[in-house]
Parts: sequence; structure tokens; C-alpha cells
Amino acid sequence: MQTIANFCLFSVCVAFWLTTSTVAFGQTRVVGTVRDESNRPIQGASVTAENGNRSFTATTDSGGNFGFVTLRPGNWMFTAKALGFTPAQLHRRVREIARNPEINLFLARGAYGERFGALANVKSTDLQEQLQQAEELYSAERYLEAVAAYEKLSVMVPALTTLKLIIGDSYLNIAQYAEAQEAYQGVLAAELDLDLSLNRELLYNFGETQLALEGAERAVGWYWRAHETDPAWSKPLLKLGEIALAAGDQSEGRRYLQMAIEAEPGSKEQSVATAMLKQLSQP
Repeated sequence: MQTIANFCLFSVCVAFWLTTSTVAFGQTRVVGTVRDESNRPIQGASVTAENGNRSFTATTDSGGNFGFVTLRPGNWMFTAKALGFTPAQLHRRVREIARNPEINLFLARGAYGERFGALANVKSTDLQEQLQQAEELYSAERYLEAVAAYEKLSVMVPALTTLKLIIGDSYLNIAQYAEAQEAYQGVLAAELDLDLSLNRELLYNFGETQLALEGAERAVGWYWRAHETDPAWSKPLLKLGEIALAAGDQSEGRRYLQMAIEAEPGSKEQSVATAMLKQLSQP
């Protein structure tokens, strides 16, 4: 079951989960996003990672994304700053594992700590603690407990619609498809300006709920939309190929499998598609 990776949500001095990390020579890759109280990405924010006498700084791109590729495992303090916003800090233990939760920071407008918009009446320390707890529950695969924690946060800050993404993922991971679909529908209805990785995962995962609840005919359009969102992503093409083959359409199945092979060389999906095509070619 797919866990949304790379999710660019947000926090006030907070972390959200999202998971993408690469281990190489004792160093790990950590990525994240910086957003404002309206969920808009903040371009040009500086993000500093500090551990003892080691310090690295990154700058966010137009999508509010940043990344570090030289962090050693250990305790790091991440600080985000942008002109006209209150700085945010987050303590995170970086682990030498296949995946580290994404660092997502949320900056409120106001240079001296005054709060506006979605977080005007929210105590930032309370929000930080609760988001951290929810993230830990999700990372521990305690999905129903994570749902309860994120739902509580949604009541605290209703404007943070993208919390429903992780709620949907939690339900999807335990095959509660109707609940997952409802959560994803909330995000789709909000018409948020999500970054590429989150948008493609949202469309793909909504297709997963459609497949489970209403069948392949209703699901294929969502998988295709996920492909159109990121043509270089093999996963939806592989799924479309599997669906076509299950329906007995070998010609269409082969076409999708070939597209999956060409779209993302070196991916796990490419290997699966190649093996499937090879098997289909055997007498």
C-alpha cells in the first residue's frame, strides 16, 4: 500500500510526516517545504540545519521546497526564516534509514511573533507538540491513532485542509477505502496548489480507492490523471497495464507496460513491467 511520500504539508515550528531520504556514506538526504498560513509555498525562505558546530543552509524554490544531502545521523535543529514572517524552528533526529520524515515548516505573517490568518488563535507550542505526536504515530504504522490525532488538529486549524492527505493515507494503509476516499475528496474539493509529488500521489491514491470501491472502470481515469501530472512516473502506467491485462486486453496491457518501462528507467516499476512483458512473450 502506498504511503504518501514526499508530502509537503506544513507546520508552525512543526514537522509533518512525508518521507524521502537517501543514505550514502553515513549521510542522509532530508527534504521539506516552507509554507504560509494560507498553505501557499514561500519562495526564497532560508532554512538552516544545525548540529553542534555543523551548519548548512538551503533556500526554498518556487514550490517552497528545500533539501539537504550532507546531513549525518543525529539531532538537528531546522530554522526557517523569510522576510515578513515569524521564524519557525523544529528539532528533528535524522536517522540513517531508508526514509526520514519530511521537514515541513509553517511560517505565520508578522516579524515579531504576532499571528494572523489560520493560526491567529492557536498556541504554536501546542500545535507543534500535537503534530509531532501525530507524525510519530503514523511513522509507527499506528494508523487509526494517527487519524485521531490528525482529526483533532483539523478541528484546531480547519484551514489546514492538506491534513486530510495524511488522514487519507492512513486509512488507505489499513484498507479502509471509503474513509480514505472521503478524506481525499476533501483535498480535491479544496483545489489546493499542491506540488508535483503530492498532487500525483493524491490522484493515484484516489484511484486506489475507486478501484477498491467501484471497480476498474471508475479508477482508470484517476490513474491516467496521475500519469498526466507526471509523465515521468511509471507507477500509474504499471497499474493501468495490470488492469488491462486483468481485463484480457493484452494489446493495451503491453502498451502501458512499455510506457512504464520508458517513463522511469531504473525504477522498481520499470523492473516489474519488464518482467511482465517478458512473461507475456513466453509461449
